[in-house]
Amino acid sequence: PEPLGAGYTRLDAAVVGGLPWVDYFWGGIDLSPDGGEVAFAWNRTGAYELYAAPLAGDRIIQLTSSDTRSVSPRWSPDGRELAFMRDSVGNERFAIWIVDRDGEHERKLTADDAAMHRGIAWSPDGRSIACVANIGGGRFGIQLFDVATGARRALTDGTFDHERPRFSPDGKWILFESWREGSRVDADLYLIPSAGGDAIRLETRDGQRGDSQFARWSPDGRTIAFTSSARGRREIALVDLEGPKATRLRYLTADPFDEERPIWRPDSRGVLYQRHKDSCHRPRLHCLASGYARGGPPRHVRLAGGRARQRDDRDDLQCGPPADRRVGP
Repeated sequence: PEPLGAGYTRLDAAVVGGLPWVDYFWGGIDLSPDGGEVAFAWNRTGAYELYAAPLAGDRIIQLTSSDTRSVSPRWSPDGRELAFMRDSVGNERFAIWIVDRDGEHERKLTADDAAMHRGIAWSPDGRSIACVANIGGGRFGIQLFDVATGARRALTDGTFDHERPRFSPDGKWILFESWREGSRVDADLYLIPSAGGDAIRLETRDGQRGDSQFARWSPDGRTIAFTSSARGRREIALVDLEGPKATRLRYLTADPFDEERPIWRPDSRGVLYQRHKDSCHRPRLHCLASGYARGGPPRHVRLAGGRARQRDDRDDLQCGPPADRRVGP
């Protein structure tokens, strides 16, 4: 490893192993709908609890105090509550709980303590939560919960494993990935009506082998961005929707580096994603300009000094905490 300089000291492995961590494995962080606050799970007390931190200022607010594992916070659309996963007895059979924004009141949403619930997704109106769960010891199927009552409705029968459900912007459809080829490869994207019905497979690989994963709706509901491995590496791809049919498959990049986990800009004109280059994970932004909508190439944009500049394929989005932000309790 390259030395960092005289101002840094190498720490003993035992010291590093005892430092508190912000969870990234079970669900990572979530930004509030107004963009002013971030929620995360942190084990600074010995167990993972939920915290929220406004982006302006240096306050950190503890939201839960259960002395168990509480992870994967997800803001409600109105920003008043957070749904999260809690493992109360240490067996990874996570239940879904809901806590208010101030951490004053929390309640358990799910009732089946023998099942593991994960992949929390709020409906746009905030009345329902979708997730995947292995109800009855089966595979992880799509489940829909009424936020007010906790009533559960199974949208799939548990024959196949599903992951990462996402509501469409109008709330009428749920997008998810599923393995149906008898192995943990060749994942496809599917749509299912949130009111119930048959799942519809989206053609996202042009008949090639590979996985289509980590899918995200564009805010206008017209396009889906996802990670594809159909061309031999992980890269960002897009398909447009005509009803429940995928059309116009195209790829954003053409370089040798793996890229994954796209997230849309609020105006649907750009996609942010992770790029794996030189053993580093870096966020990168693609702007989908009007020329791209007509078949032209997307523009790569590097952000530096608060200004956006058009760049070529070799530039990455540079980001980091502001110099005056203090991280700590």
